[in-house]
Amino acid sequence: MKDDAKLTRAMTVVALIVLCAALLMVPVYSWLALGRVLGAYAPIAKPEALYVGAGHRDYDETNQLFTSDHFEDIRYLYLNGIDVNEDQGYYDYVFCIFGKAIHYYRLQLAYTTNNQFEYELYRATETTTYQQGAVEYVTHEDVPRTFYYYTDNSRKIQGTFLNRTVVGGEAIADSTLHNATYGGYSNVQKYAEPIYWQSSTSDKEQGEPDGDFINYYILRVKMNGKAANDRETDVICIAAKAG
Repeated sequence: MKDDAKLTRAMTVVALIVLCAALLMVPVYSWLALGRVLGAYAPIAKPEALYVGAGHRDYDETNQLFTSDHFEDIRYLYLNGIDVNEDQGYYDYVFCIFGKAIHYYRLQLAYTTNNQFEYELYRATETTTYQQGAVEYVTHEDVPRTFYYYTDNSRKIQGTFLNRTVVGGEAIADSTLHNATYGGYSNVQKYAEPIYWQSSTSDKEQGEPDGDFINYYILRVKMNGKAANDRETDVICIAAKAG
């Protein structure tokens, strides 16, 4: 009888443990079930991507998808054709911004001022047919392809200089962004201080929030009648900022 009583108590304890476990599982299971229901309705954010490239990118405009992995790396944006010994008016160079899941973005420039060039950005249209004034771009592939890019003055991108001043007729950077560039280092030649420019908030570039996109641009380097054969190389950086 004593053994039966012990067995009954043991079974009672086990039953209580199982009951407690069941009670604990009910809210957990309910939470998991609710999570699955919410998952069916909550949108999953697409990964954002934003890149700067040179020239052509294979793209299906109708379906808003890149049709291959090929793109022209930014290192192919050559500016070594500029002749600083004489004023040619201006030189045009093609680049692109591409990515996915981006609503809007702004373009940015930073450049040094050894040569007193002026830089402008224009939206461009790509075609495979040459017309007067087109900028030619040849891809860097085993079988190169040629594309042409057009723009006009109405497609110039408006923007603002963040630290530009004019001293003695020369456009150079002021000290506004020196610390952001060089920190506490002060022994910087004036032409090595980069000028920063950013496109206007009212003139944002449009991406594609639900798919891939690519936009083409022309970087115009204007001589402004300031040919110089005693200046060193300049640095120019092109960037894109989402938002």
